[in-house]
Amino acid sequence: MKIESIALKNFRCHADLRVPLNLAPITVIGGENGAGKTSILAGLEYVLTGRCHWTDGRGAGADTLIRHGAGKAAVSLELDGDSQVVRTIPNALVFDGAVGVLKDDQVVLFKQLGLEGAATDQVLAALNCGNFLDLSPQDQQTLLFRATGGKIDDAWWRQRLGETEIGLIEQAGPGLLEGGPEVLDALYGWGYEARRDAKQDLEVADRKAKELGKKSLLPEAARTTTEEELAKAVEGVRAQLLKLRSERDETLKAMGAAEGRKGETQRLEADKGSLERQIAEQAQVGVEPNEEAEGRMEELRVEGEKLEAQIGQVTAELADLAAQERIATEHRDQIQRLLNNLDQWKGQPCPTCGRPIEQPELFAEPKQEVLGKREEELVGLAERMGQLGEAKTTHQARLREINDERTELQSVIKTPKVAAKQVESLQADLSRVESRLKGLQGVDEAPSQEKVDGIEARIRNGEALLESVDREVDRKAAWDERDKLDGTVAILEELVKKLGPKGGLRAEAVTDATDRFTEAANEAFRVLGAQDKLVDIHGSDKGLSVVVQVPGGAVPAANLSGSERLRLSLALQHALIQVAGWELPLVIDEVERLDKENRRFLFSLLPNLEDAHPNILVLVSTSDPLPAPTSPDFAVLDLRDGQLTVQTAEKES
Repeated sequence: MKIESIALKNFRCHADLRVPLNLAPITVIGGENGAGKTSILAGLEYVLTGRCHWTDGRGAGADTLIRHGAGKAAVSLELDGDSQVVRTIPNALVFDGAVGVLKDDQVVLFKQLGLEGAATDQVLAALNCGNFLDLSPQDQQTLLFRATGGKIDDAWWRQRLGETEIGLIEQAGPGLLEGGPEVLDALYGWGYEARRDAKQDLEVADRKAKELGKKSLLPEAARTTTEEELAKAVEGVRAQLLKLRSERDETLKAMGAAEGRKGETQRLEADKGSLERQIAEQAQVGVEPNEEAEGRMEELRVEGEKLEAQIGQVTAELADLAAQERIATEHRDQIQRLLNNLDQWKGQPCPTCGRPIEQPELFAEPKQEVLGKREEELVGLAERMGQLGEAKTTHQARLREINDERTELQSVIKTPKVAAKQVESLQADLSRVESRLKGLQGVDEAPSQEKVDGIEARIRNGEALLESVDREVDRKAAWDERDKLDGTVAILEELVKKLGPKGGLRAEAVTDATDRFTEAANEAFRVLGAQDKLVDIHGSDKGLSVVVQVPGGAVPAANLSGSERLRLSLALQHALIQVAGWELPLVIDEVERLDKENRRFLFSLLPNLEDAHPNILVLVSTSDPLPAPTSPDFAVLDLRDGQLTVQTAEKES
């Protein structure tokens, strides 16, 4: 896509400058140092990529591109087909009615300009013929590989590595098998660390395997069996162990039951002897009734009932006397209080008759008589209650004697009857004990301890066999893991060699790209007049190597003269744009490095490159205005004091 013009507004030293690039296939801009020619190139870089070498080289931000005293800047491109690209500082400002592109719009912009798939650093390197040689050899190689469409992918790896190596790389994570030559560095670093880790794991696995031993732990007969046969045998042993453990538990249960029966038998035998002795003792007790004791018992019963009745009468009379005594005491106390406080009773109702007391002193005499009677009454009640208390005590003592004698007589009377009932109960208990003893004698004999010991021995043998199998499984797994890691280490050793600085994969990865690039560069070199020189470009572990073959030998690009380096840079820029298939302008800066003869020679050759580039832009530092072009292939723009004077072969403006 052809660029019609570039406009700079408040960009670096330019307040408002429009540079036409459609006046001729080749546009030459001349001006003194500091006139702003490089700012035009910086503007072209910035509008296309959002970056430029001027800021990248200084580590500066985009705001340093704004003209001093201005708050914002913009660069715009007019493209054929009336389309426009605008980039502003800050981003997304409106410039002449168009909104500046954002950083996220870069992919869309590159697609619009025919740069789909390119990266900003690639475009920056391709815009200026001096940029490519200024990169490091590693960056040159990576840039070339990407720009030429080279790609290391799964198919590329599978043509060069085995499935096991591919599998190890895939385990490291996604992204390591896709990209340019830089993935070789990433894979080399990964492989180096993976080999180190695998060696450490191998040391651990080797120690573990050796601890378990190299020799099989199984019995001799089991060593020749297959894994399937061994697994089947193990299942049989496990089933037999379950059966033996069940048999052992049942046997121990039977032994426990037998031991319980033995203890019960001993206890019942002791109970039987005790019952027989008690029956014999009761048999010696008499069973005839005692009539004399029964007669005396009746006499005591009658006497006791009489005494209880008398005690009841005395108790009732004592309660009645106690009530009378309480009433008499209260009456006496009232009269006494009245006599003690006569003055307070004047006008108060009499406690006995209820009439008001007018003359307390007249009232005292009869009350004294009543008080004396109450005292006499209380003395008589006390004497009577004392007599009744003594009678009650005598009756109660006699009643206790009767009850004690009756208790003794009851024992004499009841002993034969109790003995008969006791014998009957003891004989029933004895019968039950003898029946249980007979039942215990019919139970089978308990299993012996020897049977249990035999079962335990068989269980131990089975468990020992299973333990041997488990240890054998662990042993085989340890050795398998050790052997697997040993193989992994060997694979990683080989892989690290292939990926390392002296490995063949690095040079092979860029061979195709360097071949195409070398062919295009030599073609441009010949077009630019270097008929006796040949560009030799090849990849290596240290990056891209660019030398010029001359009759006297090979000359590295860094050792070329200024004019030869400019010519080589121009050839490389042309080759890079050609092999990448980009529609970028060919920009040539610092042409003043060439002497006049070589400069005229370069200008004479540039028309040969017109068809390969939509625009060719040449920047020349000169204190004098450039002469008017003599060929329609050129348009000359003289930049002085921020203004352009445009000259073409047809007319001067």
